[in-house]
Order: sequence, then structure tokens, then C-alpha cells
Amino acid sequence: MARTEKRWHAWMSWNYEKEERWLNEQSARGLHMTKGGAFRSEFERDGTVRYTYGLSIIRAA
Repeated sequence: MARTEKRWHAWMSWNYEKEERWLNEQSARGLHMTKGGAFRSEFERDGTVRYTYGLSIIRAA
């Protein structure tokens, strides 16, 4: 089985909580993001660790 996998996705910037949940679900399955993108991210498989992802949003005043 390949250690690196690519996953396709599309998120709207205001729906960042959905993306956080998805990333955390991938980590629970042993997939950890190594490279993020607008529509595609790359993950490395490692079942020995689990990360918690959090995205920060900067809002204009």
C-alpha cells in the first residue's frame, strides 16, 4: 500500500469548521496532511500517531 495518498476536496472559506472535521477524521484513519491545496491535498499514512488540526480565520475589522 502506498504511504502517500492524494485526496480531492472543495471547501468554502466560511465553512472552515467542516474542513477541520474532515482533516481530523483523516488523521483518525491514519492519514496526515503533508501538503494542502485549494482542491487537492496530499497525505502520508501513519497509524502510530494522531494529530488535531485547527484552522484560523483572519477577519477584517
